[in-house]
Amino acid sequence: MEPLLGGHAPWRLPMRIRRSVHAGLVAVAAAAGTMLATPFAHAAPGDRVNCVPVPIASRLEVTCTNTAAEAATATMTALCSNLRILHEPEFPIAPADTVTFSQDCGAGATLLSWNASGETISERAQRLARERSDEQDKQRKQREQSAEDDKHREQERKRRSEF
Repeated sequence: MEPLLGGHAPWRLPMRIRRSVHAGLVAVAAAAGTMLATPFAHAAPGDRVNCVPVPIASRLEVTCTNTAAEAATATMTALCSNLRILHEPEFPIAPADTVTFSQDCGAGATLLSWNASGETISERAQRLARERSDEQDKQRKQREQSAEDDKHREQERKRRSEF
């Protein structure tokens, strides 16, 4: 019986084999990271909007269920092989209701990527408030940086005028 790895300890494998193994691991990690990092639907239990996009040939069909006691909206975005972008913004969903909507890429085209999500009215309000707050923070930091830059320019101008 031949020893595992041709008698080599794993750290003593030829460089080309180690590189191949590393490249394979990186490819698997990248693929897994991309799939796991791409949210395609909300799936949390409770009062949520759960959307499930299903590709059917050149068409994307989205079914969303609003389990909340308040109105909600759903959004669908997809990219087709003919570079057409499918977008259904803020499709309305009544409280405790299920809706299905779809869009088609057209003849001969296929879906390349897609995403569907939903949010209740209160979730949307919270998200918009966070976005406004983030934008205000960004503008405040820009003003502070601009004031700091002006201060440094003024100090530099004074320093040069002394000579």
